[in-house]
Amino acid sequence: MYKKVRYILLGIGLLALLLSGCGRELTTQEKLDKAKEYASEQKVDKALKLANEVVVEDATNADGYVVLSELYKLQQQPEKAEQVLELGLESTNAGNIFLAPLKDAYLKKFEASRWHGGKELVDSVIADVDGDKKPEIIILQGNPTSLGENGEYENIDLFVFNPRTKTIVYERGDSDIMTGLPSKLIVGDFTGDGIADVKAAVGLGGSAGGSFDTLISYQQGQLVNLFNQETVLFDIATTVASGDRLLISSDLLEQYLYIDLTAEQKAQESRSIGWKSFVRVAVRTSDDTYALKESFTVFGPLHYSDFIAEVEVNYAFKSGKFVPMQLNVNSMNGQAVIKGEKPKMLVLDEEFPKQIIKGNIPGLNVSLGMKKTEVSSILGKQTGNFYYEGGDFYQFEQATDIAFCFSAAIESEDSLFSLLIYQDHLQNLTFKDVVKAMGEPESQGVDEMLGEYYYDYHYGDTGVYFYASNESSNLSSMTILRK
Repeated sequence: MYKKVRYILLGIGLLALLLSGCGRELTTQEKLDKAKEYASEQKVDKALKLANEVVVEDATNADGYVVLSELYKLQQQPEKAEQVLELGLESTNAGNIFLAPLKDAYLKKFEASRWHGGKELVDSVIADVDGDKKPEIIILQGNPTSLGENGEYENIDLFVFNPRTKTIVYERGDSDIMTGLPSKLIVGDFTGDGIADVKAAVGLGGSAGGSFDTLISYQQGQLVNLFNQETVLFDIATTVASGDRLLISSDLLEQYLYIDLTAEQKAQESRSIGWKSFVRVAVRTSDDTYALKESFTVFGPLHYSDFIAEVEVNYAFKSGKFVPMQLNVNSMNGQAVIKGEKPKMLVLDEEFPKQIIKGNIPGLNVSLGMKKTEVSSILGKQTGNFYYEGGDFYQFEQATDIAFCFSAAIESEDSLFSLLIYQDHLQNLTFKDVVKAMGEPESQGVDEMLGEYYYDYHYGDTGVYFYASNESSNLSSMTILRK
């Protein structure tokens, strides 16, 4: 009898223990495991309830968002499935888990849009390119050419597609006329603002990048292409100086480098040089950031592969522009790279009017009325000359992007009376900067011959003229003329 009662008491105790366990609240992980179990049993409603509880209890639980998204797919609710993945991408540090399924979902939407047009997908990436913490998909597509097996495409499109509004928020305007070899899209922060940029390039004629080179970036509330003439300050000049030396110079970096030509190169009747293999590349600086680098080779007078130098320029993004930070030059003809004096640059400030009325050119250490030999003694050897509007203009080693005229067609007097100035540091200025330094102009308007907007100043018998494509754009050139 005693044993029977003991067994009954044990049974009651075990039942009480089991009942107390059934009343315990499930942990977040247990809820997630149970949701997966329900899903495998096709009990989707029960699974959805638990999966929703998981992400409410732990907003950083990446697996919870993935399971919840898959459950919405089982319920044929692709929009909700996509929204859950976007929320998970925004709320967790496990972004890579969400990128692949989001990319698939976005691609399906794009392929159903009118912009797809049946073209072949070359590459696609997803990234938040406008800083709203929700990704867009960037599409590079085209039609394979007859050489398609080599990766060449024609009628290439570059789109940024917003999957939530199903609209194109950026497109490369001239991309559909391009034919070439596309490179993989590169996603990363090139500008230092913490927002992803996207670099796209298509090699034209075997030269990587060519005229199709794009960096999609969110600037001042809109997506723009930063790779254009106004945002990449390329100021590297190359010329053959007197004495048969290649001159490579940068006004912005104040670098002035020489490479002697070889005896065989010097023996050629022509001293012509050229550039080849211009490449603009992204250089990874960390997991999510990139810097910009450009390089090209300079070939000499013997033939197209008669290389003299390899030039490399490293940029940093500052105040809305890519600014040269470092110039590297390697000799390719066996001659040494020799550093010279820094180039002279014209100085435009409040002192300019006081100096120009005396005939002095601030920053260049020369004056109107000087002979050519006197200017050469200050600015170095002559590097080139050309004929322009009735006068012979000469260029000198230490004043790149400035031309000097000592005589006009009607006079042969050896006296400096005109300068054409197009140095890059001036091309960063606007007419507002000119007015700040020199006051209001005597006249302004459109030059009918040049088709450019001008500001006109007079100091005695000397005129100073500034030109730009329009009144609000950066300066294109400056002229000083003694009448």
